[in-house]
Formats: sequence, structure tokens, C-alpha cells
Amino acid sequence: DSGETRYLMLETIRGYARERLDASGDREAVHRQHAAWALALAETAQQELYGPDQAAWAARLAAEQDNLRVALTWAIANDPVLAVRLASALWFFWYTEGELVEGRRWLERALAAGSAVPPTIRALAINNLGNLVYEMGDLPRAQELYEESLALRTQLGDRCGMADSLNNLGMLATARGDLATGRERLKACIALRTDMGQPESTAPTHNNLGDIAILEGNGAVARECNERALALGREQGNTRRVAHSLHNI
Repeated sequence: DSGETRYLMLETIRGYARERLDASGDREAVHRQHAAWALALAETAQQELYGPDQAAWAARLAAEQDNLRVALTWAIANDPVLAVRLASALWFFWYTEGELVEGRRWLERALAAGSAVPPTIRALAINNLGNLVYEMGDLPRAQELYEESLALRTQLGDRCGMADSLNNLGMLATARGDLATGRERLKACIALRTDMGQPESTAPTHNNLGDIAILEGNGAVARECNERALALGREQGNTRRVAHSLHNI
């Protein structure tokens, strides 16, 4: 119990409220305001889901799922840019909740509706869709999405985004048994992050390099990689990352 007061509405009252809203002529404005609220919540939560309060933020999003679905439905039909941003911001929540099918469906629908979405937003959403597809085991489709995202980010000069895509392509190559390519992509990610002055963002990449070392039977290197990731996870208060590293060690 978060201690937050929440109000429930009977369906008959909800239906009456919809009728009154339609009659007022303000339906479009109310939907847009509701979608803007949902986007602000999702984009704030997206950052918090990696920090020390991640459990509380996951619970908050879970409590708002029906509101988020209403906002996504409206945005896909009326504001494709908002729809893509909202669906993209929610990918990690869907991942941690195990709602991979729902997340994939919303992201695919939003991207299909948003041909005029700015390339920076589109590249991020494609990458995040790739994350969900990868977790569903569709590795060929995940590779297509990661490569498309990397190409867009390279054209844009988005070095932070490029690092994310390189990490994901390295993880994917490892999963497909191509350890040499996996290591090359992961080391390129770390080099880029280090050059940008973002060594704290390399924790998952060190975990992924540790996975390669485990597959190769090199326990010493695997421990070194995961202990580095563990230290970074503890600095950030990211309990999920800490647990991942401890499991691997």
C-alpha cells in the first residue's frame, strides 16, 4: 500500500460522464491533457525505474495501466509523436512486468502510425522495440531493429544512442553464438561511453562482456567484468543491476 488515495468509478457513472463530456465539446482538449499527463508520468518513471526507488515507481505505473492504455489509444489516432514517446518510455516497465506481448504491440502500433516522428525519437523507440523483441526470442527481428536504430543514430551523430545500440548488438551477437562480434560491439560501446565521460553507464555492457567470458570458460575475466558492473550498480542504487551482477558472480 503506497498510502495514495485512489478513486474508483462505477461504469454507469463513467458512461454518464462520457456523455456529458461529449456534449460539452471539450472532449479533444481533455483527451490531450490526459495524454500529456500520461507522457509526463511515463518519462519521469522511465528514469526512476533504474534508481533506488524503482519498486515504488513500478507499482505506480502498474496502478495507472488503464489510464496509460487510454492515453496510448487516443494518441495513436490523434498525436503519433506523443504515442511513440509514450510507448517508448514504457518499454522497460513492460519488460520488468513480463508484459512483453503488450509492450511490443503498443510500440509497433505507435511506430506504424507515426511516419512524421522526428528521427531521434523514432530511433529510440525502434531500439526499445528491439529490446522487447529480443526478450521474446525473435533474434532475427531484434537484429533488424537494432541495426536500423544504429543507422539512424549514426546519421544523427547521436553518440549516446549509438552506444546503446552497440551494446544491444553485442548482446545479440553473443546470444547468436558469435562471440567475436559480440566482444567487438561491446568494447566499442564502452570506448564510446568512456570518451563521452559516461563510465557509470557501462555497467550492463560489463555484465555482457562477463557473459562472453563465462561462455568461454574464463572465470577470472568473468568475475572482473561483473565486479566492475556490481560496483557501478551500487553507486547508482540500481538494485536490479546489483542483483544481476551478484547472480553472475
